Amino acid sequence: MRRLVASSLALACAHAPARADVALRCPLPEAEVYVDEVYLGRCAVWSRRALPLKPGLHTIEVRAAGRYPFFAEVDVQDGSQAALDVALREALD
Repeated sequence: MRRLVASSLALACAHAPARADVALRCPLPEAEVYVDEVYLGRCAVWSRRALPLKPGLHTIEVRAAGRYPFFAEVDVQDGSQAALDVALREALD
């Protein structure tokens, strides 16, 4: 029985989904976070934990009222960790 459990655990670990983590440093907690044009919540959530992304190229956009949107393209590898400083400049009226 132990051998079956150990081999099942090893198999599960070998087939774990690929993932990379991107931490956002965002000055406005109410700003909205989009990855590949999909809304993922506010900066308040993602400033406490990293964005879990599949390996590859992704577009990250952060929007806030009265600010210019922030755009970044990140190319992440499996198991990598990165940090992104979000700059939201005030929009001119």
